[in-house]
Amino acid sequence: GDAAWAVCCVAIQHCSVARLGCDVGDAQARQACCRMWILYICVLGSLTELADADGELRPKRAALPHLPASARQLWRSITAAYGGHAADVDSEVLVPAVLLALKLRDAGAARDIVEAWLPSRAARDPDHALLEPQQQASYLRVCELYALHILPQLAEFDAARAFLCSTPLISPHARDGLARRLDLQCNPPPQRPRIRRKTRPAPRPTRLDTAPVSTALVAPPTPRSARKALPLLRRLLLRWGLTLFSVLIAAAVLRLAAMRLRLPSLLALAARRLWSTVKMGTQVTYI
Repeated sequence: GDAAWAVCCVAIQHCSVARLGCDVGDAQARQACCRMWILYICVLGSLTELADADGELRPKRAALPHLPASARQLWRSITAAYGGHAADVDSEVLVPAVLLALKLRDAGAARDIVEAWLPSRAARDPDHALLEPQQQASYLRVCELYALHILPQLAEFDAARAFLCSTPLISPHARDGLARRLDLQCNPPPQRPRIRRKTRPAPRPTRLDTAPVSTALVAPPTPRSARKALPLLRRLLLRWGLTLFSVLIAAAVLRLAAMRLRLPSLLALAARRLWSTVKMGTQVTYI
C-alpha cells in the first residue's frame, strides 16, 4: 500500500493534460491523465478514512506523505491538472471522486463537486440527444449519484425532485425511472412483520425389533435386525431345508415302491406311517 501510494504521488505530480499534450497530443494526454487519476483515487480510498465531521482525512495505518486534507482539496488538484476548468474533467474521473467523498461520509463535498462540474459541462452540450451513447451514460451516472445518493444523504429530497424535473441532461424515460426510485427512498413500503409459525418437534422413533420405515428407506438394515425380521418358515428352511427335502424324497420313493412292487404289508405300513409323519411335519411347519 505504501509503495503504491508513493508511485501514485510521483506520477500525479507530473500528470497534467497541458504538460503531457506537448509530448503525445491532447487525446492521448487526456487518456493517460484520466487513468492515472482513477488509480490515484482508488489507492487513496483504500488507505484513508474519515477522521472528523469537517471532512478531514487520515491514513488507516501509518502517516502518508502528500496526503490531501479532504475530498475538496482532491477535487481542486484534479481541476488544476485539467487546466483549472471543472468542465474539462472527464466523467470517468469525476465519478470516483464523488464516490470517495460519499465513502468518507462527506456528502457536502460530493454535492459541491457535482454542482461545479454539471452546469458548466451541460452548457457545452446543449442538445443532449445528439451526444454519443457513452456521453449520455456518463450524464446519467452523474445525475443518478446527485439525485439518489448525495441529496438524500443531505435530506434534500425536494431539491432532488426539482432537479429531476428540470434537468435536460437525461431522457424522459431515465428521468421517470430515477423519480420512482427517489419516491421509494422517501416513502419506503412498510415491511410486513414476519409471522413465526410454531413448529412441532419431530417425534422420536421408538426402539423396536425392526427398523422404522423412514430409516429403512434411507439406510439398509443391519444384519442383526435382518436376522430378527426373518419369518419362522424362512429360518427353518435355511436350517433344516436340506434334511426335510431328503426325508420327503425318501418317503416318496418308498411310497412308489410299495405301490408298484407290492411290498409286504409291514413295509407298506411303515412307508405309510413315514409319509403321514412327513406330511404332518410339513403342515406344522407351514402353520
